[in-house]
Amino acid sequence: MKDKRKFFWLVLLSLMVMVDFGPGSAIADYHVPAALDTVCGLDGSVWEQVSLPGFGNDNNMSVITMAAYQDRLYAMTRNDVAGLEVWRTSGTSWEQVLFPGGVTNGVYGNPGINNLFADMVVFQDKLYFGFSSGFQGNTLKSSGCEIWRYDGTNWEPVISDKKDTDEGGTITGMSGCEADDGDVAGQITDGSKSWTANVWAGGTLQITSGEGKFRKFDILSNTADTLIIQQNEMSGQTGTEYTICGTAHYVNPFPEYEYDLGAVSIGDNYEIGIGYDENGFGNYWNRAVNCMIVVDSKLYVSTGLNYEYGAQVWYTEDGETWALTQPPNSFDLFHDDPTYPFSKKPVTVTVLSMCPSSVSGTEIIYAGGTGSTGNAGACARMAKLTDTGWELIVDANVDENDTGTNENGFGDGMSCTMFNGNFMPWSLADFNGKLYVGINSTAGTRVLYTPNGSSEDGNWFYSAGGDSGIPNGFDGLLNEGVTETYGTPFYKNIVANVFSYQNHLYAGLISSYVPSLGGTEEYLTGAHLWKTADGLAWQQVTGDGFGDNLTISFEAFTPFNNTLYVSGSKGANSMPGGVGAAKIFRLVPGASVTVTKAQITYTLEKADKDQIMIKGSFSPATTIDPSSEVVVVTVATTTAGSIFSDTISAGCFTQKEGKEKWTYKSEKQKCDTKIDSMTVIRFSSARTVWSTSTFRLNGPSSGIPSRWPRLWTLRVFSNPVLASVLRRLLPVSRSSTALLNMKRCSTSFPAVRSELPTRGRYWMVLPGISSFSRRGKKSSGRS
Repeated sequence: MKDKRKFFWLVLLSLMVMVDFGPGSAIADYHVPAALDTVCGLDGSVWEQVSLPGFGNDNNMSVITMAAYQDRLYAMTRNDVAGLEVWRTSGTSWEQVLFPGGVTNGVYGNPGINNLFADMVVFQDKLYFGFSSGFQGNTLKSSGCEIWRYDGTNWEPVISDKKDTDEGGTITGMSGCEADDGDVAGQITDGSKSWTANVWAGGTLQITSGEGKFRKFDILSNTADTLIIQQNEMSGQTGTEYTICGTAHYVNPFPEYEYDLGAVSIGDNYEIGIGYDENGFGNYWNRAVNCMIVVDSKLYVSTGLNYEYGAQVWYTEDGETWALTQPPNSFDLFHDDPTYPFSKKPVTVTVLSMCPSSVSGTEIIYAGGTGSTGNAGACARMAKLTDTGWELIVDANVDENDTGTNENGFGDGMSCTMFNGNFMPWSLADFNGKLYVGINSTAGTRVLYTPNGSSEDGNWFYSAGGDSGIPNGFDGLLNEGVTETYGTPFYKNIVANVFSYQNHLYAGLISSYVPSLGGTEEYLTGAHLWKTADGLAWQQVTGDGFGDNLTISFEAFTPFNNTLYVSGSKGANSMPGGVGAAKIFRLVPGASVTVTKAQITYTLEKADKDQIMIKGSFSPATTIDPSSEVVVVTVATTTAGSIFSDTISAGCFTQKEGKEKWTYKSEKQKCDTKIDSMTVIRFSSARTVWSTSTFRLNGPSSGIPSRWPRLWTLRVFSNPVLASVLRRLLPVSRSSTALLNMKRCSTSFPAVRSELPTRGRYWMVLPGISSFSRRGKKSSGRS
């Protein structure tokens, strides 16, 4: 084929064009972050990366939650090394919000406030932050969750040891707190005190200086100058766990992690806290704030990772006085276990999500809780908040039978585990008159919904996974590393973060990353993002983390400035560790019309000119007026997304009198764009719009094709809707064939180099879609 003057290439490419209309799609430029990169969705959507990874810090592995407040977007990170950070938009960039005293991490320098889970919400004109401490598992490694509020300038503790100091002092003596000394309790003495007996019973001792800073102990009783304390670092060892004041090493079995507690010594300072205004609402086993919502002028907060007593839900009407919803712990669900307080092991250690919904006819709060192992059965539980407290709607004891979708795990029953069923109701969303729940399961994530919120049999249905026709995990694929190591099928996509925005329900998936079980970095292929308009048919937005295979999850969905923001996080799910720094993405707003049938002719006329002509059928019809409206044009493939974007400003189109036809020529109209010409024709009766467009691209300076350029660059100008992007057209190495290859929003147009003769006409046929040609002066050939 080298010595011939004709080459034929077959490229299976379908092309679509998106046209966005209207100046209303422009976004404000004050405290709105500028785009750093543009990526595109498989659904034809366009997204912009609007933050540096981790805001410049690789330890900010997740943006766990975001919220709009005072015309700024706030973002809260997970940071397992130095403690969480808070950032907000400032002009077209971001700035770090410092904590009291100029502290950058961990609110008051406490690195244990890491934000494995967290939330933010605006309540009574202030931004409330729910901070979390510690990790998943039976060992504590936590100082308890906290709630703070912020008015844009000043911080104020709401639920925190920093709210007040009930008592404080310096340790002058210690006894009974050596390992295996035969006495499970210890004694801390402050010779300067003269307390009333047992005045501090039920409170918490916190060490505030020295190697053991931030360590906590339960106060069982007290004398005039001595506190009798009990260590409570491990759940399920009530009354038997030794109180160790020296350095102690702890190993959590699953997820696997280890840590050391520093020694407590004479001369260290301490504080005593008592009451619900302390960390964890007075119970430092409330390690996490999982969800914060405002309903009926009340702020509701759910807690999690409480393996000792069970999760709680608190509420307040004024931000100062708090009350506990009833039953007080674990939806009143407990396994029988004598090693736990009152011989009750909590079933629901975490209330992961809450959502107001009117599916029952009246707006009430629904909540999803985990299900730990034990005689009461594991897996997902659901409850609704009534006037008398929480009422279970998914649980084995909801009715007398043991079948139906109201049983444990939405019908999986008493045999349900994290490896085979609907283990954890991770997220909730109200959408199109139904309540949706995103599931955490190593047997592949699923999405279920209920049209009525009833506790009766048969009122939950699969939207994704299960019997929906969509595989578990949305793609049915396994994490081969964990599956091979663990010997049990372990799916790649194990969690769904569901979020309702405008006309779609989004599902941001979490990939399985479990290095201790073999699910290492090499098995990550990038998190998925899906959407549905009807709750049944799902469309993939991205399957590769928007081009980053180390993105583990899409979370922190937040509306801001009339569009949707979402974080691409890299922190491991519910356990320590991660693989890099998080990014934030923004959906490019604006109406769009998609060409479902299109033709493209790529004509290379000479060394400094490159043209693309596009003709296609638009569906549906629009009622635009291009003569007075902004037209944003995006050329994209259905499989790989955007390859070219540019804006034609309002006034650049002219309309022929009496005809539904608008024409644009950059040379004639003197409009600043890379698009040479474009024609829009509307046929109202057929409800169809046809478009013929010519785009002029920057061409090479060298001759062609014997010296084919190594790099062609197209710079798309800034505009109100799309930020500046860089497009690259990069040829492949010498070959007798060429492929039009699309990857993300960058486009590679590989081509044969020296094999192409300098003269002649050659056509690339894209079957049923388009043609490709290079024009010369002499012979020609065609397929």
